[in-house]
Amino acid sequence: MTLRGLRGSKMKSANIVLMFSAISLDFVSVTSTQIKQNTTTSTTATLNTTSTTVTPRTSTTTAAPPMSLPDLDYLLWTPENPKIQQIVTKDKDSVKRSNYDPARPSKVLVHGFGGSPTDEWIINATAEFMIHGDYNIFSVDYETLGKGPLENYPDAICNAHDVGFATGEFIKFLVKEFHAKLVDFHPIGWSLGGQVVGIIGRSLEPKLPRISALDPAGPGFYGDKFDGNKCPNYADEKLSPDDADFVDVIYTSGRWIGTLENVGDANFYPNGGRTHQPGCEAPEGFYLSCSHSRAPVLVSNQV
Repeated sequence: MTLRGLRGSKMKSANIVLMFSAISLDFVSVTSTQIKQNTTTSTTATLNTTSTTVTPRTSTTTAAPPMSLPDLDYLLWTPENPKIQQIVTKDKDSVKRSNYDPARPSKVLVHGFGGSPTDEWIINATAEFMIHGDYNIFSVDYETLGKGPLENYPDAICNAHDVGFATGEFIKFLVKEFHAKLVDFHPIGWSLGGQVVGIIGRSLEPKLPRISALDPAGPGFYGDKFDGNKCPNYADEKLSPDDADFVDVIYTSGRWIGTLENVGDANFYPNGGRTHQPGCEAPEGFYLSCSHSRAPVLVSNQV
């Protein structure tokens, strides 16, 4: 397996994992690697970092929230309930009844279009995180706002914007009411969720230390917009390096379902970032679902 080009627009410090084996996906940890523009090191990022050191960005104007926000559920796993999720909302009693601990770092996982908060990659990533540390693991439940079929995708783009802001408000709520630290939150999103995490980051001030996008959705955000897009201004608010102090992105399906634009500080391209990824047989079909889904699989394998 080859990784093409670690490409970023700014120098950063981060924990990086080198990928040496195409077959077994073995990883060796290398700490404090300098990420430089147009380097060619074969690397992929680890998402279990708890102390990424970055230089805070100069604050920019926080994006304006929509007039009303959806009431969302958040599935929660903790060391006290590592396999059976609890459901919490932006309600003090709901959080108090849960095992949420503001002293722990929190991962915020966001599923994609047509997905659910209990998608296989979320369950697998949660299990791996629990092995390697004490975390609050939240999974954003916007299943009804991001459901298929494909004809619903333009609406899902609009809803993703609202979901991102609602989740940002949930994080603010935990900071205000439970004295959580903003620096302890790390959103990780796949596909359309990879765009949602950018919106989460954009909604918060000061900026989050880090967000991670796994093959972020391309249609409606890069290149031609969908006909009949009901929220073109929202679609223009695509994932960018300015959404957090450090934005890392993994690309696995190339342009169409995903994108090949550099939209992070660190941009990782396993096998060139295009179809067909290892384990995916050609032809994959219109949705490139196998290669697209390789990004969260890679992450779960190396947490």
